[in-house]
Amino acid sequence: MKFIVFAGFFLASVFDLYACQGGQEFTIQKGSHKSKPRKFAFVSGKTFKFSACFDSSAKYNLGNVNQFDTNKLFGHSDCTALHTKHSARFGWLWNTEKQKIDIMAFVHANSQFSYEYMGEMGINEKADFKIQTLDNHYQFEFKGKSLKMARGCSQKNPIRYKLYPYFGGNETAPHKIQINIWD
Repeated sequence: MKFIVFAGFFLASVFDLYACQGGQEFTIQKGSHKSKPRKFAFVSGKTFKFSACFDSSAKYNLGNVNQFDTNKLFGHSDCTALHTKHSARFGWLWNTEKQKIDIMAFVHANSQFSYEYMGEMGINEKADFKIQTLDNHYQFEFKGKSLKMARGCSQKNPIRYKLYPYFGGNETAPHKIQINIWD
């Protein structure tokens, strides 16, 4: 019986280890905000879907209030404007108390940002994310939870571009961070 329990634990650990393999790997170097690679890409359609996985490099402890700043995961600009004026994306932070990654919906509307907690995910856990751009709001979906946030415009066919992983807030990455994304 002990062997079966050990074998099950071992297999689960091996599958977790490889959960983040594949997709596009984005790296934020120590002391940087922006991830690489970054290539300019337009976004079309009303639905923006992707999957993401964080490895153990997503763990960090800044030792100050900036620990709770929302890092940016993935999303898009909106309203034929710069992303600091209008955008929708998911955000994340390492929660040192829960030892999990907190996931937030993050919006810039008329140059004002807001965010709302959506849930959590573990290290080496691959999760699905979805943002729908509707007339006057965004519909965010993560792990069965749906959340509506106000949109700053009501353009039907705006020009939009992808927004890639970004660390901060105020502080830069305390060490190299890698995130895998499938879109």
